Amino acid sequence: MSSRLSSLSADPRRPDLVMPWDREASKAEAEKAGKTDFTKEIIMLLATALAFAAFFMKLRWCGWASALCVCSYLSHAAAMADFRSLAQIATLAISGLGMVYAKPKMERRAVMKEIYALSQTLHDAGQLDSMPKDL
Repeated sequence: MSSRLSSLSADPRRPDLVMPWDREASKAEAEKAGKTDFTKEIIMLLATALAFAAFFMKLRWCGWASALCVCSYLSHAAAMADFRSLAQIATLAISGLGMVYAKPKMERRAVMKEIYALSQTLHDAGQLDSMPKDL
């Protein structure tokens, strides 16, 4: 039993492999590992968001900003290894610009005039019983 206790009390590590911990070296390694460049990912996310804004809200400046982000993403891409993501956001930016210029958005006043004209037509046809006079 005493031989077993003496083997447990002895240090099982090999002294040639033991390295003392250094706080400054670990900070430098953590900073080095944490400094990854997220520029391409941020530009890709921004281009996607702007393209969707151009596509759904018909904002021209969002479409052009998305196209500018795609060009910037292309310039930051060192190799064409991520060609698939570049093709996706470029297609989205082009379709966003196409949607903006395909049919311009109507102004609110024009929409209200169309609604009023439609309601007048329905009223004249007798399909609307009560029509507000102040519309």
